[in-house]
Amino acid sequence: MIKILLSLLVMIFSLFKLAFGIIAIIVHIWTVIIALSKSGILAAILTLMFPILSEIYWMFAMFEENSFYSYLVLSYLILGFFVFLLKKI
Repeated sequence: MIKILLSLLVMIFSLFKLAFGIIAIIVHIWTVIIALSKSGILAAILTLMFPILSEIYWMFAMFEENSFYSYLVLSYLILGFFVFLLKKI
């Protein structure tokens, strides 16, 4: 019974990591598009090179203009922190 529960938890966590990875890619592409449209090609290149820092920057920069994006990035970063902690266990 314990083995079944443990394997179920591992499967759920694996699906969670997969979904998080897909969301991370979508958010990063969206961030690059925002950087390109707001600040040009150099900002887009820097955004590609520094994903977490640039997502934090653009989250604050876009808070008034695009609050959906800002809240999405905020929740993504919080979930990313928990995924990081779960990997350490």
